[in-house]
Amino acid sequence: MQAAQYAFMFLGFTISLFNARVFWALRRRLLVAFPRRGRALVWLCGTLCFVMLSPTLALAVGGLSALRAFRDLSPLWFAISYMALQFGFWIYGASLALLSAPLELAMRWRQLTRMLSRDPQPQEDKPENPERRRALTRASLTLPAAILATTAAGAVASQDAPRLGHVVLRVRREFSELNGLKIAQFSDVHIGSYMSNERLEILRQRLLSLKPDIIVCTGDLIDNELDQLTQATALLRGLAAPLGVYMCMGNHEYISALTSPDTDISRVITPLRETGTDLLINETRKIRVGSSHLWLMGLDYPEMRGLPALLQSTTAGSFDTCLKAVKDDGAPRIVLAHNPAQFREGQKRPIDLMLSGHTHGGQVSLGRVGQYELTPVLPFEVYHRGEYLREGRKLYVNAGYGGWLPVRINCPPEITLVTLQT
Repeated sequence: MQAAQYAFMFLGFTISLFNARVFWALRRRLLVAFPRRGRALVWLCGTLCFVMLSPTLALAVGGLSALRAFRDLSPLWFAISYMALQFGFWIYGASLALLSAPLELAMRWRQLTRMLSRDPQPQEDKPENPERRRALTRASLTLPAAILATTAAGAVASQDAPRLGHVVLRVRREFSELNGLKIAQFSDVHIGSYMSNERLEILRQRLLSLKPDIIVCTGDLIDNELDQLTQATALLRGLAAPLGVYMCMGNHEYISALTSPDTDISRVITPLRETGTDLLINETRKIRVGSSHLWLMGLDYPEMRGLPALLQSTTAGSFDTCLKAVKDDGAPRIVLAHNPAQFREGQKRPIDLMLSGHTHGGQVSLGRVGQYELTPVLPFEVYHRGEYLREGRKLYVNAGYGGWLPVRINCPPEITLVTLQT
């Protein structure tokens, strides 16, 4: 635990240095762009950034416990604003690095060509036009202004009510009593830093307003602390559906157990099951609807390190366990699996639909080309938002309701409604 504390302190120190470097670059531009008011603007921006980014300094000084204490004492709007501004600093810093690299290369190339030329004496530079430099610097300030405005809008959007995603699952005609059956999916609520009781109530009411036959949660209901189970269990107790409420484990359910002194996962599992929610951990349920039925499976989160036996299963092993209980009777087979990467195994298995979450839809999206969502997640995971069809198997990845980063750009919070049709 001591090593982890030092690791978090080092992370906070590194991010603080990065923030200081980004602010120094902004300071230089402000002083050039506004000769008369530049110092006042620097003091104003510096004070604002110091206050709003102070949680990062708390992380550097006292580790994760200090950051959590800071967060618990801060109002929700401050916690959201802090992360939005920090995200903006990351984007601006990365942009400066990308933009300055070509200029640096051009300057080095110019120096090299001078050294290799017959006349190595540098040519006399033309005197710099201060007005032109000032105008160009002012124009360059539109970049941080645009980033700040976008992240602020994204912070507001992260608190929006969930939009409704739709999925249609075709079933065989002999299962006619399943026609019109509705399954409401929610995922990645991440109860914790940025999730108020008011937003949880909005989620609950929206789910119930759909009048689903089944409600499913595909993991990460809580963020990283066992104390968050109080709100989580209250939400689950407030949900009801004629054919039941079901859930599968996400990685953050296990991360929360890792924060307890004994890393006992039953501290998470038992309270969730006591709500009446059917928590499926490599388990299968046959859900009857009149003379028809469907199969519902819940996969465990694969290979989570740091916990004993319970979470050492592979995705293939989880599918094997769940499918053993499924009869080859033509009834629809629906799988709950938190991580959409498990669909790589799922597309080779006899299933009809897999419902996942985990990726939060990428949170920042530039749109969709075919089945490829253009987000920061795309280079690491193809399956991360919306519907995918592979080898006759269907996957739907819910964009989530919460997240550890309270910024969403063109990727609103989501509830998914699955409708079965013959």
